[in-house]
Amino acid sequence: MIKDMTILSKIAFVLCLIILTVGLIAMFFIDNVEMMNHASFRLFEVILMIIITIVPALLGRLTGMKVPPAIETGLVAFCFSALILGDVADFYGRFSWWDLLLHALSGILLGIVACYILDKVCEKASAKASPLFIAVWSVCFVLAVGALWEMMEYVTDGMLGLNSQQFLESGGTFDESIPLPGREALRDTMEDMLLNLTGALILTAAMAFRRVKENQKMHTRPTGR
Repeated sequence: MIKDMTILSKIAFVLCLIILTVGLIAMFFIDNVEMMNHASFRLFEVILMIIITIVPALLGRLTGMKVPPAIETGLVAFCFSALILGDVADFYGRFSWWDLLLHALSGILLGIVACYILDKVCEKASAKASPLFIAVWSVCFVLAVGALWEMMEYVTDGMLGLNSQQFLESGGTFDESIPLPGREALRDTMEDMLLNLTGALILTAAMAFRRVKENQKMHTRPTGR
């Protein structure tokens, strides 16, 4: 199954195994309960990342549905940036723009996934979707996944005492400080949703521009006598 993975998936798989091994060894030297909880959550994210790297290849083996290498590479790169770099390496706490960048990119990436799913459905049903439907479907798909993500962050923050939604004055998933007041506490969640929408709209505009260019080429193509 490893041979069916993309190069990036293989690299991420090996790196995560190394991080997991080092993390498990380090757990034996932690005597603080709070640090132990944080380390356990980080190891959970590493294990989750390992699963993500093998899912596309496993899906192809079990169902015969081959995930395009470009989409697999994009998904693995995004998840590695969010889980490993973002939380495990604490990029969320070190760089205030890291979360914003990932949410903007996620809108584009999820839009591509939405188009791929719709294309497969239309191919199976021998149907053709209109450009307007493709645009509406892509935007709705991105917003729906983004909303589910924010719900998951809200639940994990409440259950595990995290700061995924950045509702505390300090940044970082594992930071502890004074909660932000009122509307300011909603800023991170709403910025994430708006960036998801922005990414989806950028992708939709790019697809529409490409479709217009293709139609222009078809109309200007010389006809044979």
